Amino acid sequence: MSPDSQPFPDAETLSACERYDLLLRRGGGLPIRGRPLQGGRASGTDFEGHREYTPGLPLRHLDWNLYVRLRGFWVRTFRDEGAGRLEVFLDASGSMGFGEPTKLHLARRVAAVLIHGGLRSCHDVALHIACDGGVQTTHFSGGMSRQAFEVLGKVTARGPTALALAVDYAARTAARHGARTAGSSGRGDAIVLGDLLDPAGPEPFFAALSRAGYRTDALRFSARGEFDLPESVRGVRDPESDGHAGLPLDRAGLLARIGEERARWLAAASRQGVTVHDVQSDTPLGLVLASFTEAVLRGRGSGHG
Repeated sequence: MSPDSQPFPDAETLSACERYDLLLRRGGGLPIRGRPLQGGRASGTDFEGHREYTPGLPLRHLDWNLYVRLRGFWVRTFRDEGAGRLEVFLDASGSMGFGEPTKLHLARRVAAVLIHGGLRSCHDVALHIACDGGVQTTHFSGGMSRQAFEVLGKVTARGPTALALAVDYAARTAARHGARTAGSSGRGDAIVLGDLLDPAGPEPFFAALSRAGYRTDALRFSARGEFDLPESVRGVRDPESDGHAGLPLDRAGLLARIGEERARWLAAASRQGVTVHDVQSDTPLGLVLASFTEAVLRGRGSGHG
């Protein structure tokens, strides 16, 4: 059974969630702009409403008056004007299905750990899954890690990428959730998980994130040997097409095109202040998380946010 077909999340991912959460708590939480609401009411928070109790929500917020009336457990929720917001963009296009294990297999495990850590740090988290030319967006709040795992467990690599569309949607929904937009310092962070092979190019994508006020990090996934084509290959198929359109490139042309695209993405990322971390799909999950966290915290140790 391939790793992609196994039940999600696996034991290693769940263990990584707990280790990563402990690491973040020792280091002061996720490096997300804004002050996380660490349970209890703090200054600058407003009553927002009620939600049905699920394990993990703070018991101190149980509304006993509602319990008497409805015979059910409900907790009061508060909106923190200073709380951080985490946007996770997961590329689930056809090209993410390469590798053994696939790039998507590792990417969704990383997404699970990051989302779990964000929720445990009491940040609002949004997951944007880009595939089949569209976007599936799900919003999570405290105590919803299980729901996030269920969503990620159903993700498969298919169709063209839609990262640019995902950013546009995220910017509009973030504005409705109170995130600052262009011209402000911003208080949300975006983490992009994908192979960064969007044919639309990098500039519009990163520029849109910057205009929306996000501080962005990207993990660029690659599969070992995915471009090691035999010399006899005269053409390749685009995994993000309908499966019938071939690319008029020989092996040398394909490798040159890939190199050009990667250089373009790195240059665009540098212009927009985006950090890019390269990851092989067969890298152990713990090593990916450790190196990514160290790089992000080191880069943000100068007091950003």
